[in-house]
Amino acid sequence: QSPSLYYRALRMKAARQLVLYSKDSIPSIAAAVGYGSSTLLVGYYRTAFGVSPQEDRAKINGFRVQGNIPLPTI
Repeated sequence: QSPSLYYRALRMKAARQLVLYSKDSIPSIAAAVGYGSSTLLVGYYRTAFGVSPQEDRAKINGFRVQGNIPLPTI
């Protein structure tokens, strides 16, 4: 694996943590992991994980709970 692909994988792991466990917008997540454009982040994210950041976030929101009450999925 080339150094650039390794570095991209690290950035995607960091981006996924932010997507799943924060309420930050996708453009701010892109900036946080070093991308000037959310379009680049979404493309690399889809390649790495098979879904877009928005789809990944929606999927995890279906499993979240608040207190002991499950949150509805939208």
